[in-house]
Amino acid sequence: MASDNSPYVAELPASAECPFCHSDNSRPLATFGSLLMTSQYYCDDCKTTFEWVRREGDVSPRLVD
Repeated sequence: MASDNSPYVAELPASAECPFCHSDNSRPLATFGSLLMTSQYYCDDCKTTFEWVRREGDVSPRLVD
């Protein structure tokens, strides 16, 4: 996953389904998207950046010193 400088780190799934081509060949780009409840992913098949909505229980959030 691309590193961000936020003190909050979430262990994101290695891939998420692309809403455009429905491929699972994606990778996380950023822990947070335009909202705190979203994460950014990049689809390697259709070359599109998309936001994945995190739901309670989907990730393991932790605070980092």
